Amino acid sequence: MQQGWLSNWLVKHEVVHRSLGFDHRGIETLQIKAGDWDSI
Repeated sequence: MQQGWLSNWLVKHEVVHRSLGFDHRGIETLQIKAGDWDSI
């Protein structure tokens, strides 16, 4: 699956997340668990 710029940034900064895909406008939807918010 293709990753957007935000997903790439999260990977670079070791933030655990999951890409849920892109909407009809091409905007990436992400899932970040509540316990991982502190790392942002």
